[in-house]
Amino acid sequence: MKKEKDKALEQVLADIEKQFGKGAIMRLGENAGLNVEAIGESSEPVTEVFNDVNDYDWFKDSVQYVYDKGMMSGDAGNFKPEDQMTRAMVVTTLYRLSNTPTVNDYTALTLFSDIEKNSWYTDAVCWAYNTGVTTGYPDRMLFGSYDSVTRQQLATFLYRYASNEGLNTSTRTDFTGMVGADKVDGYATEAMQWAVGVGLISGKEVWIDGVKVYDLAPQETATRAQMATILMRFCEYYGI
Repeated sequence: MKKEKDKALEQVLADIEKQFGKGAIMRLGENAGLNVEAIGESSEPVTEVFNDVNDYDWFKDSVQYVYDKGMMSGDAGNFKPEDQMTRAMVVTTLYRLSNTPTVNDYTALTLFSDIEKNSWYTDAVCWAYNTGVTTGYPDRMLFGSYDSVTRQQLATFLYRYASNEGLNTSTRTDFTGMVGADKVDGYATEAMQWAVGVGLISGKEVWIDGVKVYDLAPQETATRAQMATILMRFCEYYGI
């Protein structure tokens, strides 16, 4: 019950800022003589919420961040950090990041045969299609809701999202000298240059001939823990 109340409060606060702009809650509180510094802050550590998140886990802070922001949750008391992200999960997190705007255009339902009506991801997929965050697999008339997302696909989703939100996406880094650069597909090159440039993707530590290097690993699937970390970096970079 407490979690439901917290989520309801978060939605109310998000609606206020959406209508009146960033900092509206603080301004309203100050005008009323209230201390609102702690409004919206979570008092629920994720180590107590999820059975599979511990204080020593490298992803704990990231999970706490996305949980507090309402971008990612878990299932049956678990966050499932090592589970693979699916395309439906990714667009849902971005939809939540956009404060779950009302969806009126459901054209995507007629274009993609694998989108279920009234599912947990339906509005998110339609929103993502309407805004250009995703194009799906138009040649197959599929969105690929439960397909695992690769690291280069994730970078592309975020790049399109940032562009749609009017954020500055001009930063680029030449990663041609990094391990795995030759495995980046053409469609994802610009997005990966941006993602590396703004620090969203730094590469995975690997050892080659006794030397530690960083592998872009663009074709590897992204885990939920990695998604939480990339989302936190994204929000912190853009001050969202």
